Amino acid sequence: MWVLIMAFAFIMHSAAQVTIPVVPGEGTLEEAILSAGSGNILQLEGGGEYLLSASSTSFGKITMPITIEVEPGAAGKAVLKLGPDAPRTKKYYFFTVGDEASLTLRGLDIHGLLNDTVIAASMVVFDGRPDPGSAKVGIFRFEDCIFHDFTDYIVHGMKDSYARGMIQDSVFINNVIVYNAKHFLQYKHVSLRHLEMSNSTIYNLNGMALKIGKIGYRTVSGVTDPTITPTGFIDHCTLDSMGDIHGHVQVDDAYHLLTVSNCIFSNQHQYDQPPLYFLYPHADTVVMILNTCFWKVAPPNAEVGWTDWIGYGFSDTITMDPQYRHEITGDFTLPGGSFLLTFGTNGKAIGDPRWVANAAGMWPGSSADAGEAGLLQVYPNPFRHGTRIGYRTLSSGPVSLDILDITGGLVRCLVNENLGAGTYTVEWDADGCEGGLYFCRMKAGNTVSIMKVIHMK
Repeated sequence: MWVLIMAFAFIMHSAAQVTIPVVPGEGTLEEAILSAGSGNILQLEGGGEYLLSASSTSFGKITMPITIEVEPGAAGKAVLKLGPDAPRTKKYYFFTVGDEASLTLRGLDIHGLLNDTVIAASMVVFDGRPDPGSAKVGIFRFEDCIFHDFTDYIVHGMKDSYARGMIQDSVFINNVIVYNAKHFLQYKHVSLRHLEMSNSTIYNLNGMALKIGKIGYRTVSGVTDPTITPTGFIDHCTLDSMGDIHGHVQVDDAYHLLTVSNCIFSNQHQYDQPPLYFLYPHADTVVMILNTCFWKVAPPNAEVGWTDWIGYGFSDTITMDPQYRHEITGDFTLPGGSFLLTFGTNGKAIGDPRWVANAAGMWPGSSADAGEAGLLQVYPNPFRHGTRIGYRTLSSGPVSLDILDITGGLVRCLVNENLGAGTYTVEWDADGCEGGLYFCRMKAGNTVSIMKVIHMK
């Protein structure tokens, strides 16, 4: 009987992972989304154009996990945009997500611009009806994509009462370029638990790159939901030419843990607030800013790390002109010999790695390239009880691996011995430790490797 149950479960899981080819054309993606099942992968042709039909304002409402990706090995991205006959009197929201939705977008070029008069408002909006207060959205994954030319927020988490009170689990962003919009991610009426963004460039926005909050909209018997403690990592990103009065990134009144590392923040439109701004920070709010460059942002450059930046911890921040090759056209290549090419936590360049010749981006959770000594992975992360840490050495000698708190104090020594060249793992049982942000630091010879770790109570 147990074998039959397991076999049935395997069949159901396999069925959920069906890959469905979608041919280019007008309305073809809408039809595929309408007929898709939970977990289906809609695979688009590289270079193909997928047009919104003239009678529609959205590619579809998503209420289940679904993936939309370019076919493997494609030479170019699949393009999603308005159709040639799109009425300019309509307002367009490309994807609507509801309760139980998860969305992966991979290898896509999505833009709302058709001509000078017809431009889509948003790429993603939320609709938790009939009861947004109990609606939960799963995970967004945006990988190897370009999002551009929208009139409003690209991910619109504050649209009307349809979204107020919704909770989303996580957003993972890697190797993405965003430009020409208001905000990129606007989470206000929708509360976001976890964010990771890496190897990405965001520029030329009228507002902010990220707005995270607002947990007050989700309550249990009038009390803010205690299960929402948002966490976030922003690593190796370039953010330029944006920022209304709230700066580049704003986090609303909440208890948060946020780490920003190896980034460049430049050319803020207005100087009313810092580029990384916490509204009403609490005692448990922790923001770590590591190996990051600020240029032409507020407060005045000479005062980066000023005491008014409540709740912030700084390590190796710098104020200097990145001297991009041509930021007006979206080329943020760093000049040869720039100090920023070796300013990163791993001794390499900061900002989006695509702007360094022959550079390769690092996925979240991996701070060591193939063949290099250092930390490889911490998994799971965040975690509740224990986590496994992988690391590599290239020669024999003394190796130490320590857990540090946010002040740099030693919490636990996991490894302190002579090891030969090889790949190793060690477990950290954190049941006796307070919840919060920690750093895992490995030393081997002249190599020092550091990763952020979050222990969730």
